[in-house]
Amino acid sequence: MPDGDKFPGLHRSWWAVGRAVHGKQDPAMVGSCIEKALARHLRSDPSLPALARAAATVARSGDPSSVRDVVSREDLQRSPFLRRLGAASSCGPSSDGCELVEQTLTRVAQVQLETLRPVLLRDDVFPTAASAGGYLRDCLAGVDVDSLARQIVDGSPTIRAPRRARRGTAEMLHEPLA
Repeated sequence: MPDGDKFPGLHRSWWAVGRAVHGKQDPAMVGSCIEKALARHLRSDPSLPALARAAATVARSGDPSSVRDVVSREDLQRSPFLRRLGAASSCGPSSDGCELVEQTLTRVAQVQLETLRPVLLRDDVFPTAASAGGYLRDCLAGVDVDSLARQIVDGSPTIRAPRRARRGTAEMLHEPLA
């Protein structure tokens, strides 16, 4: 069965996250998958330059309506990141465009993870909605969006997920299995 059928509503860039969550992987590992999914999702978004301009404009002016002055209506409709940026900017004035983009990325990740909750309950991966929600919160807590936000605000041509240190075989050799 294709992943799009198994995880309806989940963006294609997030299918690996869906498989990791469905397999009840370690939340730290899922957090790393989420960072990579955000980076892939951003790279596939044609409105990425507009996102950087909009974040800088909103941060400078402190006015959430200024998003519409910088980006076109089509970009707002096409890009989930720009829509979330507008919602994040309406929470109050922000002096830091990077902080605003961090809030936007966190919200996009929350929305994508929430599309997995019904699948987790339907497939009996978790017995209750509360336990599924707790697991998803743990996964989201391990996500580092500040590196991605800095890349966006700086106008980096390629968005890359932050690197995480991997444990070597020697470190894992004496750990119990389970």
